[in-house]
Amino acid sequence: MKRRRKKARGVVAAPPEEPPADLPVRYGRTRVVLMDVDPLHAFAYWEVTPEDQARAVRALRGAATSWALRFHDREAGGFFDIPIDLASACWYVELWADDKTYEAEIGPRDAKGHFVPVCRSNAARTPRATPSPLYEPCWMTAAAEEVRTPRQAPPPPAEAPPKAVEAAIPKAPARRVRKETPAPAAGETAGSIRPAPPETFGVSSGLWGRPDGA
Repeated sequence: MKRRRKKARGVVAAPPEEPPADLPVRYGRTRVVLMDVDPLHAFAYWEVTPEDQARAVRALRGAATSWALRFHDREAGGFFDIPIDLASACWYVELWADDKTYEAEIGPRDAKGHFVPVCRSNAARTPRATPSPLYEPCWMTAAAEEVRTPRQAPPPPAEAPPKAVEAAIPKAPARRVRKETPAPAAGETAGSIRPAPPETFGVSSGLWGRPDGA
């Protein structure tokens, strides 16, 4: 037999969350944006409305054969074209020079190379591929308060442990050494003084031993 769950009184269930809306494919505005990726690569994305596409194609002298991105070098001058697929809406461009500032135009081209720009992008500068040749030192002026500030004293040495702590530390017991008394020789009594042999030197023969070559 199944038991029915009792609903809590006064509790209202939250409405289900709506799924996030997808980003629109088109915004209805003609534009092209240029971004630097690394010293030798750039990225461009664009949108061209159908009205602007038809207007640019009619302005060509001949029939449009392809669409292209025309890159302008703002520093050295000149330009170069990169053929693109207009429906892809984005393109990676491989460059052959670093440390450059580019602007790009998008438009159709005909068989003779005539180009009609539809819009122009922002300026994008690629970084350097090598270290900078400028090695000028950067000087800083110290404030007067920092100059007059005395040096900080070194930290005090660590204090020795108190005597109570030293007493609590166990010490290794002293090792006792058993001294053996040599047996008296013939004709001697215990406790008599035996003269040292002539080949020994020092206080005791057991401490110094014999010299080399003896």
